Amino acid sequence: MFLLNAVSVLGILAVLWRWRSEPVVKRLPPEHFLPAVRAGMRYVHAAPLLRAVMARAIAFFLFGSAAWALLPIIARRELGLGPGGYGGLLAAIGLGAIAGALLLPRLRTKLSADALTVAASLVFAASTLALGLVRSPWVIAGVLLFSGFAWIAVLSTLNVGAQRSSAGWVKARALAAYLMVFYGAMTAGSALWGKLAALVGTPMSLIVASIGMALASATALRWRLDMTPDLDLSPSAHLGEPLLAAEPADDAGPVLITVEYQVQPADTAAFIRAVHGLRKVRRRGGALSWGIYEDSAAHGRFIETFVVESWLEHRRQHDRFTRNDQRIKEQVDAFHAGSGGPRVSHYVAPSGTFSVRSPLSRDRHSPLEPT
Repeated sequence: MFLLNAVSVLGILAVLWRWRSEPVVKRLPPEHFLPAVRAGMRYVHAAPLLRAVMARAIAFFLFGSAAWALLPIIARRELGLGPGGYGGLLAAIGLGAIAGALLLPRLRTKLSADALTVAASLVFAASTLALGLVRSPWVIAGVLLFSGFAWIAVLSTLNVGAQRSSAGWVKARALAAYLMVFYGAMTAGSALWGKLAALVGTPMSLIVASIGMALASATALRWRLDMTPDLDLSPSAHLGEPLLAAEPADDAGPVLITVEYQVQPADTAAFIRAVHGLRKVRRRGGALSWGIYEDSAAHGRFIETFVVESWLEHRRQHDRFTRNDQRIKEQVDAFHAGSGGPRVSHYVAPSGTFSVRSPLSRDRHSPLEPT
């Protein structure tokens, strides 16, 4: 575990070396613990790229944990090494990781994030297979150089992906969720491979893990790290302050927000596809539910609705709006054919008259799906 932490730190340091934070001016009061946790869960649930990073992390670390969990047994029982020999194997992994950290900037100019992680996963799978089959300490030491290189390549790429896929206001919570998935996969995998080794032997367990990792690399086809190359999560001042007769109290709510669009009949199908892109935007910003409805008496008149927990949470939505969200909203607003922009209305529930749903509940009241 010490080795794992040491190699992991190299990847984290590589990310921190490239990350430059910008000062943020906060206009709203700080969030309380439980609401902040719920907001973080909603963000993770509605952030496709972050969910892709987590899926890829599970696929890699669940199988990759076999090498770390069973390496001491291989060194002692299969190779007949003592403390010094085992230390030499660990040194080989460390050297590979250092070499990887030095070469990764050059590799990233030639390979996409998906190509790099798939290649590194296959290299790590081959190294794990060699651990199960080869019985020469010197050959194993050479193999572990590639293990360290592949591990740091995948770890640093996923760390960068987790950083890139989370907006500034929720970055710490998103990274905490990513680390929970990382250590959870390592813990579950270590227990799994240890149990399997007790049943079928250590070499066979490593062979199974290597095959599983090679197959798991196919997750790149479904969960891509470069699905949004132009993603820009920097804050946007696009949303202005709402026009109100009187400012509600911060704890007033829940709050229902409606946005009215007038769409040409020929653009209806395209509008419905585009407006569903706003569902994740609203949910990431704090919406508990979201829906889109068409007026049965006036074809082309649509009402988008979403509910937030309180007026303060709606104010936070404005602060959480990013440039990427702005682009999505501009694409939707372009379908509006009425005079001026879409009409926005705010409705605040009287105290004690409304029960909010779970923050991760599905949008069951959204009757229109993309065609």
